[in-house]
Amino acid sequence: MGETHLPCGQFINRARMLRAMELLVTQNIAVIDIAYAVGFESVSAFNHGFRRFTQETPTNYRRRYKPR
Repeated sequence: MGETHLPCGQFINRARMLRAMELLVTQNIAVIDIAYAVGFESVSAFNHGFRRFTQETPTNYRRRYKPR
């Protein structure tokens, strides 16, 4: 488990989601491109994982947090 106190798979998933969250608000690129950039093979898998992690879709997250 190491210092994060998370199993390896959970640590990796958390890192991927945090990176996706950052990209959603700092980059003007499509959600599908972010999904691929953080290691997902499909946008549907990314959407499902993101929703489980944040309780909202990537698009809604972007709308709420992206500076105008």
